[in-house]
Amino acid sequence: MKICFMCDLHLPFDKNALQYDVLSWAVSDILKKRPECICFAGDATCDGDREAYDGFVSAVKGTGIPFLYIPGNSDLRCAEGISKKASACKNTVCGVSVYAVNDCDGRVSEADLAVLESATADSIVFMHHPPRALSLWRETHPDTALFYGHLHRSLRDGNDYGLQAMDPDKSIGECPCITYYDSVSRELCRSYYDCPFPE
Repeated sequence: MKICFMCDLHLPFDKNALQYDVLSWAVSDILKKRPECICFAGDATCDGDREAYDGFVSAVKGTGIPFLYIPGNSDLRCAEGISKKASACKNTVCGVSVYAVNDCDGRVSEADLAVLESATADSIVFMHHPPRALSLWRETHPDTALFYGHLHRSLRDGNDYGLQAMDPDKSIGECPCITYYDSVSRELCRSYYDCPFPE
């Protein structure tokens, strides 16, 4: 199964912001590459703006590809309830168990920890923050692929994968991108957004 991972887009209320161009580019890239699932690992908005969030969800769901979402800490900055929009913790896509861990407040709930115990080496886990809150779980599940955002840069430590930010203003070390993951080969392929420069 091919999964498209995205994170840290930080859409503002201003629809003329560059982040909206990145979203359009990402949707176009996804439609060309046709992954079986899209997983968004938090911070769709910069401040929890409901209109920005709704536009984001509409654009991604418009691809017709199964979509899993968890909020990030930036999505908590407004009391409009975006943090409650997370996908269920355990999902099955194309026969693969995909775990969406809602850790937007920096914590993993006891309920999600209990659900995560059923993860296998063939499962996929994604969350917003680096997996410090899952250190004990990681000891008993070393072969499960785990993806996270929040740090705005690509990292890899064993089976833990840090995802590059989509936000051109906050990407670190490389251009904004989305990451495709093949769950069979375990290979990553990044698709980069080429940032326009002002004249």
